[in-house]
Amino acid sequence: ETCLSVLKKLGEEIAPNADIKSLLAEASCVKQMIRNSSIDDMLDLPKLKDSHKIAKISFLSTAIRCSFEMNQVIFAIIICRMVKLSLQHGLHSISADAFSLYGALLTCPIISDFDESYEMGRLALRAIDTLDAFMMKQQVFLFFYGSIAHCKDPLQASAPKLLEGYEAAFALGDMESVTAHLQLYAGVAVWGCGEKLTKAEEI
Repeated sequence: ETCLSVLKKLGEEIAPNADIKSLLAEASCVKQMIRNSSIDDMLDLPKLKDSHKIAKISFLSTAIRCSFEMNQVIFAIIICRMVKLSLQHGLHSISADAFSLYGALLTCPIISDFDESYEMGRLALRAIDTLDAFMMKQQVFLFFYGSIAHCKDPLQASAPKLLEGYEAAFALGDMESVTAHLQLYAGVAVWGCGEKLTKAEEI
């Protein structure tokens, strides 16, 4: 409730009783915004410079971390708001994270738009370089190679990328992301590819 109260003051009101219908409306709005836009088109958008909007997307990024376990509908709506803010007002390094989260969201059963999910994931990967969003690399790699890439690419192709994401997370001291990357890597390597965890043992 505290997060929702702050978001309301920032101009991003989200109803505490938001339901699946509310989420689908938010996702539909984003879909309309990116319709007929290529990855290059979206990366050519101006950079976000408005300090109020930067504060808003920064707080949304913080709120999303605590909302996942408390209310997954609100978690998903926050993802949509981050993407909408990026497309309407300009790109920020946090936008790379937002794009990867939105791509992962599109794989959920109530939406299941795997083509658009993959494109949003590719957008997030390219945004790391375009937006100098290297602080977001571990997050983007986690969601793209952990939730999206296997929709189109061979599963074994994700294994080395998850280790790369682990290294980025470790360099930042992001232990939560470190653990998540290693868990996903173990699952992909052992259950998905039948590989031994030799590389993980060397870490």
